[in-house]
Amino acid sequence: LLNAINVSVRNGSVRSWGGSGINLLDAATSATNVADIVAAQNVVNGSHGITTGSGCTISRCTVRSNVGDGINVFSSCLVLNNDCSLNGNGAGDGAGIHATSADNRIEGNNCIGADRGIDVDVAGNIIIKNTCSGNTSNWEVVAGNVILIVSATTAGAVSGNSGGTAPGSTDPNANFSY
Repeated sequence: LLNAINVSVRNGSVRSWGGSGINLLDAATSATNVADIVAAQNVVNGSHGITTGSGCTISRCTVRSNVGDGINVFSSCLVLNNDCSLNGNGAGDGAGIHATSADNRIEGNNCIGADRGIDVDVAGNIIIKNTCSGNTSNWEVVAGNVILIVSATTAGAVSGNSGGTAPGSTDPNANFSY
């Protein structure tokens, strides 16, 4: 969709597509939202799962097993509470989430098993409350972004009503590698 006005994509599924599963090129003058999408669950899209231009919201989506990035955003986007797994898919080079410009907010996502968990190419973004695990590199973020990463401390067995180990930070905006 190019220069779409007030587009919402909800509750859908995209599988085995030759290019990007969902491609929203530019929403700079509109409101574009992608929510509750399964993009390539257990199958391979030929490129990225979800690709956007400027001014988009991507929330509560599952992007899995794409050759490229799970979610690829340009600028001024909100990437919130998504599940990104196995992107790059062994045959490609992909991140769970990849931001290629500034003014993005990347929050509350879980990125596992990709070449890169969260990849940010340009300064001027905020990256908070995310978790990454099992990626070749969990975090590839250039200088000049707002980000705090904590390597979570694992706990022993827990049984009953208490126990465990603090994750390593009390900062409510910390990102965790586990």
